[in-house]
Amino acid sequence: MKKKYLIIFISVLMMSLVIGVFQYIRTFHADLIGAYTLKSSSGHSWTEMECTSGLCVTTDNRVGIGTDNPVTKLQVNGVIKGTDVCNDAGYCLSSLVGLTNACGTAAKNYQATDTAYAGTYCLSDNPTPNPPVFPSLGGTKTWTCPITNGTPINCSATRNPS
Repeated sequence: MKKKYLIIFISVLMMSLVIGVFQYIRTFHADLIGAYTLKSSSGHSWTEMECTSGLCVTTDNRVGIGTDNPVTKLQVNGVIKGTDVCNDAGYCLSSLVGLTNACGTAAKNYQATDTAYAGTYCLSDNPTPNPPVFPSLGGTKTWTCPITNGTPINCSATRNPS
């Protein structure tokens, strides 16, 4: 259930980012057109599709970075890097790691022949105890993945008896 809300929250943040960038570009575009007609070396005005040096602004106000054919309002072909992404309400991606966490890939059923955990204990941060003891045959071991606010997440692994 928490993953569903996390996905919704991240989707809202990304849409806020896209809308904010679009509004900024649209305002910048309108200011340029109002002041004078800007022409590029290719002869296109900003009222036409313009693609230069990996940046493309289409006639229907789609922006492509690293692509000449954006199919959404903002399309980036590459890694997006920044100090943070926040929406107008002030919710930022940087705060998600402290607010949410999840069990890592080590939380699963193991075969009787397995002798150690495989994968991570928590999606982020370290578990308590660290490291958790591997379950004995037919046993289950539980560890806690911390979060900043709210109830920590309990994760467990079981080991088949034979």
